[in-house]
Amino acid sequence: MLIGGVSGFFYFVAFYFLIQALLQGGVAVTLAVVRLSVIIPIICSIFIWDESPNGLQILGIVAVCVALPFLSLGVGRNTSLSLRGVAWLFGAVFITTGFCHLSPKVFSELSPQNHMPLYLFSLFCVSGVMGLCYIWLKSFDTSWSDVKWSVLLGFCNVVGTWLLVLTLNSLPGTIVFPFVSAVGLVITTVVAIFYWKEQVRTLSFIGIGLTFIAVVLVNSG
Repeated sequence: MLIGGVSGFFYFVAFYFLIQALLQGGVAVTLAVVRLSVIIPIICSIFIWDESPNGLQILGIVAVCVALPFLSLGVGRNTSLSLRGVAWLFGAVFITTGFCHLSPKVFSELSPQNHMPLYLFSLFCVSGVMGLCYIWLKSFDTSWSDVKWSVLLGFCNVVGTWLLVLTLNSLPGTIVFPFVSAVGLVITTVVAIFYWKEQVRTLSFIGIGLTFIAVVLVNSG
């Protein structure tokens, strides 16, 4: 319950920053930053759970650090934030989503498998209550369409977290996290460009390319 509750707090905070980043930088750039945040559970897997990286994986971690500035500099032209504000916002997204990625790994290492329902319940209960409180305090107007999309998103998150924990019980985090990030990055970038017709600047393309190279390298173990 404690792991799930703390994770639920980070889920809510990460989602708040994620929405702000999407409005400022667009889908492709923001989701690349989200995928880069996988470096947090990877580093924890190395230093806490003794999962040793090879030379290519270390090179991938370095590539992550190089990609972040390109992603920050390549945000959409309509952003109302200064460069410092963009860097701060993307940094907040990186850290909070990184801790969200870390949550399933912590649970898989510290808790028995049959406690999965309790973990998922406490995680999404805390984040859900925080979300409802935020809506009530801000007095947002909501529609039935908002509710339907929220339920669908919540269902996908529950199933995704459950499958991630099951996978982490069989494979090391240094392999699982980069693979998930690489696939997710490709899908979201393609959809953002071809479906939403999002304009991605040159620096962002460089950052996204470095991100893909980084997750491939980190997955070379």
